[in-house]
Amino acid sequence: VDTEAPDVTLPRIRAILRQWFGAEHSIGALGLASFGPIDVDRASPGWGRIGRTPKPGWKGVDIVAALARERITGLACVPPLWLQVLALDWPEQAAAHLRYVTNSGGRMPRPAIEALRRRAPDTRVFLMYGLTEAFRSTYLDPAEIDRRPD
Repeated sequence: VDTEAPDVTLPRIRAILRQWFGAEHSIGALGLASFGPIDVDRASPGWGRIGRTPKPGWKGVDIVAALARERITGLACVPPLWLQVLALDWPEQAAAHLRYVTNSGGRMPRPAIEALRRRAPDTRVFLMYGLTEAFRSTYLDPAEIDRRPD
């Protein structure tokens, strides 16, 4: 599915998933590419939403609200985007269905791992290593994070 405005792209994705897996299927994972920075200024009316981006229609999309609304079970971000997502308030529902999170494209800072664990304590953190966020060559077992965080 080509990326267009969210109100076009997300229904197309839902339709394809229904076609492949049946009408009862919901979006199980969400991978965030670098659509743009997330506004982390609490005083801003755009707080918690995607800021300037080259992707038409994606400015203003609320990432954390999508986690709750779509009952997302997996979330992947590059580390700079994780830092922005973790700077937001997460309502309890945002992590209610989240089962795993992952990174790629760089080392995940230890404070980000700790923040993920606080926000979503029942979620497994998979640290990915490899070429880019599009290709992962290896990962660290979530049970090894405390022993090998860096």
